[in-house]
Amino acid sequence: MSNDQSVSASAPAVGSAGFDVRLVPAEQVESTVLPLWLKGMSDPEIVHHIQERFEWLYGHNPTGRTCSWVVVDRSSQEVLGACSIVPHRFHVGDAVLRAGLLVDFIVDPKARVAGPAVALQRGVAEQSAQEGFDLLFGYPNQKAWPILARAGYKAFGGTRMWARSLRADPPRVRRMLERHLQAKVSAGMAHRLSAALAWPVAWAVQAGSRVLEAWQLMRNSRLTGQLRRFDRKAPQLSRPSSALLHTDQSPEHLRWRFATHPTHDYRIFELHDGADCVAWAIVRFYVESAEVQAAEWLTGHPDLPKAMWWHMARAVRSEGKQVLSINLAGSTEVDRSLSTSLFIERPDDRKVILRAVNPLTAALLASMPLLATGQGWQLFAGTLDI
Repeated sequence: MSNDQSVSASAPAVGSAGFDVRLVPAEQVESTVLPLWLKGMSDPEIVHHIQERFEWLYGHNPTGRTCSWVVVDRSSQEVLGACSIVPHRFHVGDAVLRAGLLVDFIVDPKARVAGPAVALQRGVAEQSAQEGFDLLFGYPNQKAWPILARAGYKAFGGTRMWARSLRADPPRVRRMLERHLQAKVSAGMAHRLSAALAWPVAWAVQAGSRVLEAWQLMRNSRLTGQLRRFDRKAPQLSRPSSALLHTDQSPEHLRWRFATHPTHDYRIFELHDGADCVAWAIVRFYVESAEVQAAEWLTGHPDLPKAMWWHMARAVRSEGKQVLSINLAGSTEVDRSLSTSLFIERPDDRKVILRAVNPLTAALLASMPLLATGQGWQLFAGTLDI
């Protein structure tokens, strides 16, 4: 290990099976954690924007400093992995809690055995309370979840993926038909039938969806949608939430999270009733698709979510995107509006984890059984995933 990867021996440490877990001093985080990013971050965009992302995520969060821990081989003192927690404000009932979002969990490929990874996550959970955190939460992928489960985390809920095709192009329709037909006829017949049906089916789907869209927009003729870049001049977006559990939606947090993000393109969609903004959503743009990252409805009208999906779909399609998706967890209230807006639920097995790291928070969460059933709270992809 090079000298610039060393971690101060005075940092708190928790030992486990030949490994020490240490909080990295603020002045050493850059030299300690960034080299690990180069070795295996799951998001390929990060390696092209390492310095910008580090300064954004570790230095500019208005809620506070991101804390990082490393796991160190006790005999060689080599840094084998790291994990960070990004501070958030969670509102649970009347309480405001300091929550930590688990991010940048990475272990050196040559040390990817359960030992150091489990030791790291146990150490982070044990030491985070000393840094003022009340609870930890996360959105682990399939590789990380078994490690977190062994470290004592419990699944708080599961995420759901909904997607809507905005353009019924024949090649996409053909692939879909062929997959469906293969379960009923031979592979050769499925190939021939899907080729023959692709164009008429695509035309029918496109025509039908446009008719439904025109009808829905006519029903909500008072409403207008606007999609634009999310910049630092964003208006006041939030109102106090009535949800049992919700996260910080202050303009300061939203601007940091989306307007200054160094690796992705975010837009804001606003739904207006006359001059009043009645709903908004943050949308991440990819090459051919878009994904809703956060959303808020500023009135309690039951038709407002459905109206927003129809207006948003038209706006996103006008930008040349072919798919609009939304990934969320918690209450299924929004799902009902998606299912009647031509969105289709797709398989998704990501879990949401939540762990109290002090006794008072554990008692508070235990007093609210509705949280375990997914009622009274809603988390979107933008809250769960940095």
